[in-house]
Amino acid sequence: MSGTFKGPLGPVRPNGKKVTAWHWVDITQPAADGKLQHGWGYANPMELLAQAGALPVTPSEKPTKAPSKGGPAPAPKK
Repeated sequence: MSGTFKGPLGPVRPNGKKVTAWHWVDITQPAADGKLQHGWGYANPMELLAQAGALPVTPSEKPTKAPSKGGPAPAPKK
C-alpha cells in the first residue's frame, strides 16, 4: 500500500508525507460450504507511523560521559 498522509491518524495530525510501503497479511479459513469461517489480519502499524513522521525521532547513541584521561577507574569499595 502507498499513499499520502492527508487525514488524521488517531491523535496524529496529517502532514502530507508520502507512505511508500505498509505490509500486512490476511489469513482466512473457509468452511466446508466455501464461506468464510475464520479470519485473521496482522499488520505493522509502526512501519506506517514511522514513514508518516508520527513517531518521535531518537538521537543517535552517544556516550553519556566522556572517558577519563587518567587511566582505568578505581575499583569499587567493599
